[in-house]
Amino acid sequence: MMTNPKLLVIGLDGADWRVLQPAIDAGHLPVLAQLQREGSYGRLNSTIRPESSVAWSTFATGVNPGKHGVYGFVRHEPQSYNFSLANSKHIALKRFWDYLGEAGQKTGLLNIPFTYPPQKVNGFLIGGMLTPGAHVPFTFPSELQEKVLGRIRPFMFDAGDGEQTREAVVSRVFAYTKQQLELALWLLQEEAWDCFTVVFTGLDRLQHFAWGGEDHLAHLQQLDKAIEQILAVLPADTMLFILSDHGFGGVANRFYINRWLQDEGYLTLRASNPLQVSAGNWLSWLRRVPLLVNLKQRFLPAAWGPTQLKTAAFGQAIDWPQTKVYYAPDGGLRINLRGREPDGIVAQAEYDALRAELVNKLSQLRDSGLDQCSVAAVYLKEQLYNGPFAHLAPDLIVEPQRNNVASEQNYILDGKLDAETAVSHTAHPYNGNHASQGIFLAWAPETIAPKRVADIDLQDIAPTILAALHSPIPAHMDGRVLNEIFVSQKSPTPSYFDDSFYETIAHMDADARAADDMTKVEERLRKLGYLD
Repeated sequence: MMTNPKLLVIGLDGADWRVLQPAIDAGHLPVLAQLQREGSYGRLNSTIRPESSVAWSTFATGVNPGKHGVYGFVRHEPQSYNFSLANSKHIALKRFWDYLGEAGQKTGLLNIPFTYPPQKVNGFLIGGMLTPGAHVPFTFPSELQEKVLGRIRPFMFDAGDGEQTREAVVSRVFAYTKQQLELALWLLQEEAWDCFTVVFTGLDRLQHFAWGGEDHLAHLQQLDKAIEQILAVLPADTMLFILSDHGFGGVANRFYINRWLQDEGYLTLRASNPLQVSAGNWLSWLRRVPLLVNLKQRFLPAAWGPTQLKTAAFGQAIDWPQTKVYYAPDGGLRINLRGREPDGIVAQAEYDALRAELVNKLSQLRDSGLDQCSVAAVYLKEQLYNGPFAHLAPDLIVEPQRNNVASEQNYILDGKLDAETAVSHTAHPYNGNHASQGIFLAWAPETIAPKRVADIDLQDIAPTILAALHSPIPAHMDGRVLNEIFVSQKSPTPSYFDDSFYETIAHMDADARAADDMTKVEERLRKLGYLD
């Protein structure tokens, strides 16, 4: 009797073959070594930008950001200079697990970034990163939450919660990974599933603050042993995919792009602002003044949390009638376009020429202190994105040098307004940052071919998951099925269907977040450096 296939997907946030391969070759990661030897593996191209919010959304949907609508942890509010925190409701399309559910297959989802607030699935879901705390619903079905909290207290929702010292980060990462493993082993054995996905985020957090050294290797070994324990409880013939949303590398510099825009005459700050406080410090100053906190509660919209407050201060610090371009909190350059922005000054007829000028200048920009390029590439948004939400993207996307082996040659792109210079030769508190290529590995005896594969994109994973489980693939997915990873006689025959694109768009509820809940999330992201 033929049984339906099962698939386990393990996400290792921030894993990079440049880090894993030396550890594998030295014998430190025996489980990954065996899986690599017996399976298909290769480098996986992340999204541009290689940020977790964007990348995991593409992983889940199989499309580029122009279709799913997520460009960062914050989203630009059209016809304004404001930004608000994004969440799962802002992913505009169904995820691969929604299609599996419609085909009658059960999915288990554990700690996948951007799954809060939890949404209905045919199976079960436990949120992770971006979940404010145990006081809000974070599971589906809702009764699963009581079971989870009955097993684990205190319950952690992310491997990082604002820790800034290496020791605190390392301790938190090891504890959170242990919690994730306990949950995964329990759910894999107690719940019904056809496709189970778990994302271990600890490696990303540790590599940001503790790149290199013994702690780094020790955590890789913790993950290797966790994979071994998970494999031990899997049903026979379960397929395994291991992947990361992006890679990682050392970093030693920051490029303050808004400072550069000021130096080049594109951006002007107000000579003074009513509070006489820099935009970067405005929010923390306000929090220390009880009267102003009360005024905020009385006069600002209820949904406004720290992100809205900080971007409001950002907006107040800039002299918009004298500004042509600014680097926005959602990770790109935005033109202050007349008719689109409230105080836009750039005419539509000047738009293309201004963008071309910026591309030319930034592409040739050199760090005079180190005599090297700080920018790797500059893209027009239409070069990267297509779909009904492409217009929401920043006008230009700047990619800093991030993929070099030497930390001294890599840069973090930073939007800080009040930086003293455009370049700083320190990335403190970070010493590691995202790189453009992650990992992919597939393993299943007699089903997956042992080989090295190339040309794998993150958007290929969703259609490949659907094909591996013999589920129809919606034609709007941008990714391809990775047929080359399967042995010839086991290669699936993908079937496609025209799922009306606009019927799949979820409700983009701008008021989905309760202000008090999201305050905690925003503060956590800020301490991790994602909202600077």
